[in-house]
Amino acid sequence: MNDSEIIASKRWVMVAGTGLIHGTPVEDINAAKAVGAELARNRYGLVTGGWPGVDYIATESFINQIIKSGLNPEDHLIQVISEGRSADQNVGKIVRTSYGPNEWLEPQKYADAVIIIGGRGGTYKTWLGALHDGLPRFPLGGTQGDSALAFHQTQEMWEVIPVPGITSDQFNGLAQRVDSQEAADAIAKYVVGELLWRSLSAVDSTSKVALETAPSIFISYTRKHSNWVSRLGTLMRPAERRGLVSSWVDSDIEPGLPWEAQLVSKLDSANAALMLVSPSLLESKYIREIEIPAFIHRL
Repeated sequence: MNDSEIIASKRWVMVAGTGLIHGTPVEDINAAKAVGAELARNRYGLVTGGWPGVDYIATESFINQIIKSGLNPEDHLIQVISEGRSADQNVGKIVRTSYGPNEWLEPQKYADAVIIIGGRGGTYKTWLGALHDGLPRFPLGGTQGDSALAFHQTQEMWEVIPVPGITSDQFNGLAQRVDSQEAADAIAKYVVGELLWRSLSAVDSTSKVALETAPSIFISYTRKHSNWVSRLGTLMRPAERRGLVSSWVDSDIEPGLPWEAQLVSKLDSANAALMLVSPSLLESKYIREIEIPAFIHRL
């Protein structure tokens, strides 16, 4: 496994862009298809606002590639949709938000980076929100509208607010024209395969201290309820990304090292415990004899 695959296996990327039911520019369509598929091939999770146009196309392409890879879309897709609006693709985890500015700002709370494709107003607000939050942001300058504007403004501000982990020359590669599906595929491979992991690695190195000092939660559950743990993980992502809290479950055990030593260490160091209580949990001998006594001893 190379460095980019290690980073991708832990990261979520928001794709935002032109939200037209009809009339989405061809270059935006091609770019959305290519970026969605490339994110799936590189095992990133996808976050969208569930809008028509770029969101829909990127999501459809992403789902198709995820399924081809033998993976479950439920584990790799988050759609943040305003109350009263239905999801065109009822797949993945659906998170509801309020109508208005949150429709553009809420999705990025679940993302580690943002890719911008085209756009006509709302997409620019997404870019501004990512800029404010310090997220790696990649406007495809070869598409038009909000993305082109965000691209040129990033160039102008580079000395003050660069995209972390990459050079200005590397960023300028996003200016490539997207005048064919082949060109779209090339720019998708560039941003996903070359720029994303470099930028996320840089962000990781600067946020490591915050993550290490954040209050930690040990989550106790049984395999029967893994889907609930996945849902909890989705809801906790905004707080975890901001370094406000960290969580640990047994799926975080590092391979190649004694599993029980890792688990006991996390039990001893956790600031809090969250138990998904069920008959199957209480029937588990290990949980009854090891985890619960450890929790009680910490009270």
